[in-house]
Amino acid sequence: SNVISSVAQGTSSGYVSFAAASTNYEIRSATDGSLLASQALSFTGGGQYTLAIVGRRAALGLAALQEDTQGPSSSANFRFRTDNFSNLGNLDVYFVAQSSLVPSTAATVAPIGTASLSGYSEVAAGSYQVVLTLAGSKEIVFESAAQNFAAGTSLTLAVAGGASSRLANVLVLTYGSSGTVTELSNLRSRIRAVHASPDAPLLAFLNGGVTTFSNVPFKANSGYVTSASGARQLDLQAFGVTSSAVASKTFTLAGGADYTIVAVNRFTAIDIARLDDNNLLPTTGKARVRFVNLNVDNAAVDVLANFSKSVSNLAYLGASPYQELDAGNYAFAFNASNANVVVATTDTLTLETGKVYTLFLFGTSTAADTRLVTDS
Repeated sequence: SNVISSVAQGTSSGYVSFAAASTNYEIRSATDGSLLASQALSFTGGGQYTLAIVGRRAALGLAALQEDTQGPSSSANFRFRTDNFSNLGNLDVYFVAQSSLVPSTAATVAPIGTASLSGYSEVAAGSYQVVLTLAGSKEIVFESAAQNFAAGTSLTLAVAGGASSRLANVLVLTYGSSGTVTELSNLRSRIRAVHASPDAPLLAFLNGGVTTFSNVPFKANSGYVTSASGARQLDLQAFGVTSSAVASKTFTLAGGADYTIVAVNRFTAIDIARLDDNNLLPTTGKARVRFVNLNVDNAAVDVLANFSKSVSNLAYLGASPYQELDAGNYAFAFNASNANVVVATTDTLTLETGKVYTLFLFGTSTAADTRLVTDS
């Protein structure tokens, strides 16, 4: 029978009682009941635990966190520990009044290894931003808004990866009979730029009125840079031609997520499109790839991988779901949808294990081209 049912991602259940003896626990899909993972766990009688479901769907596991029974040594403090479930490597943890203090402030706890649970540390109760950096650096991978941490409480920061290859997500587990789980929003996202307007001049990409990428030519892409999350106005300027925007659009950027911002259409109707990137690492021995149709003259295309159809009817401005492929060599072709008419082909491309890619189709009906970009 179910011990706990229908737990949505980023949420928690209430407490339930069960035997302390070693038992095999299963994780099953709440949608179709399929078995996702199975793990034997045992517990100390009378203890209180949080079971964290961690990992990606293809490799889920359970982490048993015994809840604190001691509490802070001072009634003026709160007590915390950190569990690093992310794939970002070792991390440093900061509780600071504002994130701008991180470069000049020693970490509150450092470092927390991958798949490691720290011991408890105490901090004076108050309002803090929670900030995580890559260990030994000041590169911020997570930044929360100011949070109030009450005296006498004990909590765990559960750090998880997400769709970004360089940003983290954090859940705060507060202990006690009425303990809560709170997901902290990351104030940071990442964006990169792609120029896909075939007759447009060099372009500048602006984020919130500030030039983020400049002098970007057709078919080129930038690397990722950090952006504030939330509603962001993004503008395009014809670099060196005019200081006014030739296109503007407002997008909401989720915290801890990666995005590709694309200049699309011919220059007379130039616009801005957003691709939601998922840079989650593939399973061992695999590569992940998606396909994006940015060819202004092709309403829809099919994609073939080594002469086998991989994607059907990919519309203009459409992005396929990510596919996991065996690492190795591939020749890709874009054909007019449901027709044996080749739009563009690639040379033989090598997809490396552990990498994430996007294969773009650019250009026009008379000058189509492709480009493979390594995302992660």
